[in-house]
Amino acid sequence: MRRTLHILPPSFSPIAHRATISFRVADCRTKYKKIAIDDQKKEEIKSIIIELVKANPLSASDIQSLSKFKLGVLTDEYSQAISIAIKELWESGELCYINESPHWGKEQRLYGHAPTLYPKHRLNDLSIEEARRRLVFHHIDTFGPVTEVDIAWWSGLGRTVIREAIEHYAEKLVNVTIQSSDKTFYMTKSNYEHLCKMRDENDPWISLLAYEDPSLKGYYESRFLYVDMQHYNRLFNTIGEVRASIFSNGKAIGIWSIDKVKKRIDWETFEKTDRKTKSHIEKKISEMRNFLFEQS
Repeated sequence: MRRTLHILPPSFSPIAHRATISFRVADCRTKYKKIAIDDQKKEEIKSIIIELVKANPLSASDIQSLSKFKLGVLTDEYSQAISIAIKELWESGELCYINESPHWGKEQRLYGHAPTLYPKHRLNDLSIEEARRRLVFHHIDTFGPVTEVDIAWWSGLGRTVIREAIEHYAEKLVNVTIQSSDKTFYMTKSNYEHLCKMRDENDPWISLLAYEDPSLKGYYESRFLYVDMQHYNRLFNTIGEVRASIFSNGKAIGIWSIDKVKKRIDWETFEKTDRKTKSHIEKKISEMRNFLFEQS
């Protein structure tokens, strides 16, 4: 969550939207203060933009030109105000992003009127308080066991809000203790009961995770659960992005990358592995190579 773009299922997006809207829109309000446009004029600009995109989705440059024409002004301050208004309307759920490019790897951005194009997708029905509670529960249910710090880092919510949500869902949650840590971890009771019924497998469970895989982005304080600290800088780059990784039984044991020119996959493990684990990794790498290159 936070201010990072996410791809979410329609059923969950209203929760994420309402839970984080206040600090996303706050960025726009900060930018407004730097230009000499009064509140009445801001509302007029937003109304003009909404009316324009209701008729047809438009690019940002078309919105700029048509809004200036309707306003009858061409100053730089109004250009900035229109840009900020587009951002604010997008963040608030009034505008939606449309990519008109025929190629999935390129962008031709248009903005449409979200309530007109998606009348059944109601982003703003939930109260902010309820949305925040549900976001916290979603995080615990999806990533648990997690700590308050993990939840705060992922969601952008304050610790007080998180604690209130945990208290609200107390009957559905359980506190767990993890060896080598003095922190309090939370899981949903249903996930904890499921975990207790699981049995260890003799063979290694190998998975190739993508660059910045969301499976790993829900943790901060408890990253030690899936990567040994001596390998932290090999799994994460200098700006904290997680590299494409090789996981064995829930632990990061290596990284992999794609060489598009030579159509191959390069990989390495953090430490020497046994023959059986290496064989499983090679099989996964071969499957991924076939998926990426044999069909192209």
